[in-house]
Amino acid sequence: MQPYLSYIRDYRKIFATALKNNQTFGLEQIYSRMFESIFNPILERFGYPEEHRKFVMMFYLNGINAVVNQWLAEECRQPAEEISAVITECVFGRNEGYKILNDISH
Repeated sequence: MQPYLSYIRDYRKIFATALKNNQTFGLEQIYSRMFESIFNPILERFGYPEEHRKFVMMFYLNGINAVVNQWLAEECRQPAEEISAVITECVFGRNEGYKILNDISH
């Protein structure tokens, strides 16, 4: 997550424009392809029913995008590591998120 966030920070003006104009940049088509080739198989492996997978994926993608948008709006003042921790906490919960981050850093 941190390399991705560092890349966004380094090219924040481009990312902010792309997120505001996602139809122009074709982000919906990119998400669709990523869903079919990456996310759908992962959600299947975790036992999500097929009819729920697109909803679950949109929940996570929109949540992560909201965090990234807020970070961009604040000129990426917080370090990428801190934003990665926030996203991890949101996805896995505060206690589990700390365990995961601790395991990654050691």
